[in-house]
Amino acid sequence: MVRPSSAAGNLRVLSLTNLLSGAYNSLLQVVLQPFVFRLAGSVLLLSVLQALATRLGGIVGALAQFAGGQLADRRGRRPTLLLGSAFNMLAFSLFLATALTSSPILLVPAFAFLGLGLLSSPAVQSTVAESVDIRERAMAYSYVLFFANLPAAILAFAGGYLADRFGYGLIFGMSLGLEAGIFTLFALFLQETLRDPSAGRWSLREALRLREPRLKGVLLVTTVDLFVWTITIMIIYGMATAEFGFTNADIGLIYGIWAITFVAGALPSGKIVERYGSRWMIFLSESLGIPVMLGWIYARTPLAFALVSVVNGIVAATWVPALQTLIANSVEDRVRAQVIGQITAIRSLFAFPAPFLGGILYETFGYEAPMVASLVGIVGTLVLVLRFIHDPPKE
Repeated sequence: MVRPSSAAGNLRVLSLTNLLSGAYNSLLQVVLQPFVFRLAGSVLLLSVLQALATRLGGIVGALAQFAGGQLADRRGRRPTLLLGSAFNMLAFSLFLATALTSSPILLVPAFAFLGLGLLSSPAVQSTVAESVDIRERAMAYSYVLFFANLPAAILAFAGGYLADRFGYGLIFGMSLGLEAGIFTLFALFLQETLRDPSAGRWSLREALRLREPRLKGVLLVTTVDLFVWTITIMIIYGMATAEFGFTNADIGLIYGIWAITFVAGALPSGKIVERYGSRWMIFLSESLGIPVMLGWIYARTPLAFALVSVVNGIVAATWVPALQTLIANSVEDRVRAQVIGQITAIRSLFAFPAPFLGGILYETFGYEAPMVASLVGIVGTLVLVLRFIHDPPKE
């Protein structure tokens, strides 16, 4: 492992690249679901594309993260990050072409490359973990996440207006330019942190074997969690557009409130995890999903959705640093990216039908049905958290 003092500059690079990716993600979160719904004309078709690939996973994203973990542990973190960034640029180029030509068929390869961009996810998490002392990891993850969501607190409000005023092409063109900046920063300034590459011949059996048995419970919990949440969150803005006529500006307001809450909560959450551990923070985060789903069931106006976003922002701000710290502290450096890739890939593979299930529930039973299904699943996930989530022994 690289000494933290010599690799601490990576945190600055990752914070800056997260600032740039956070800028375009804040725009995409606002416009992507309404864009697909208006072009394809169906929440069900939106759910199919979200099952294929999203910024969280989908079947393509799951396979990409699995491959990315293997690649990062064998070839290095930096090459994997560059490849993931290149896939993102291809995705945004295709989304831009879709917006300019109004050709729905281009959405399929665009979403596929968006999923392939997740190849770099295990490398990002591993680079953060290997750039600081073990006692500082929770704050390091929170620090990087803070910068990832800081732009959304500002740009999300403008993103909806820009899409309504100038069209979706501007949003995708800006995203492409920002990703090109990320690629340049990785190429010029990021230091490689892997110093003990995985050796030996690659085999599928070894690749599928989870190296840390105590993480099997974490894998179960996070898989169920991702499934029950993505039943709803991958189509919620599309449903709001279809049911209540929300504009892009309305979605921008809703997502902007979420981002402000996330930014405000990320650093305090990291400090709490650093002091008290991950287990109870994960339980708190999951339990807040209950008022989120109930809020979406009864919300009908942009203001009501914005109020729900406050609670939903706390969910994300508490969940992400707690989970990432738990996993990073449970494995050794040389297989960290592989284990992260395995966990994210396996849970995404099992969860990929969830958006499609949400679309079926919506088309069959109406607006409230996906949230009811998610609500029941969250209650079950809380039981699993208490049973299987435990902090690793402190070193």
